[in-house]
Amino acid sequence: MFLPLGDEPNPRGVPWVTYGLITANVAVYLLISLPLSFTRADPTDPALAAYIGVLLEQFGGRLSPAELVGQVSAYDLVVFTHGFRPADPHLAALFTSLFLHAGFLHLAGNMLFLWIYGDNVEHRLGQVRYLAAYLATGVAATLFHTVFDRWLIHLGRCRRKER
Repeated sequence: MFLPLGDEPNPRGVPWVTYGLITANVAVYLLISLPLSFTRADPTDPALAAYIGVLLEQFGGRLSPAELVGQVSAYDLVVFTHGFRPADPHLAALFTSLFLHAGFLHLAGNMLFLWIYGDNVEHRLGQVRYLAAYLATGVAATLFHTVFDRWLIHLGRCRRKER
């Protein structure tokens, strides 16, 4: 069960919600994440100054602002804007962060498990309850990570949490 290598087709119908979620995740990766990962951030983007400020706060004097600006990709700013940041929480970011992935292996692993287990859960719960459960568990996982992780890293935002 830990590493699924296959699955027998579920004869009770087509898992449209699972297919839709996989399509949405892959589309976000291919159309947004992948191309922007290789593009430098626009120096006139106001999000860049905010992001550099967060990085300077986190990493102190180890890197200069000029060094940081040269290393920030356009995707870093998309993640900073649409990923969940505990220090600046937004309700929408709890949901948009569910479709952002750190790289191909992160996406591939998540989609493999969704492909293998998603159809079974969808057939068990029904389409509407399955979609609600997918979104609710994604939000819960983000909040759980926020509460219990000492170093908060939520797609571009890092800060120390004192216990």
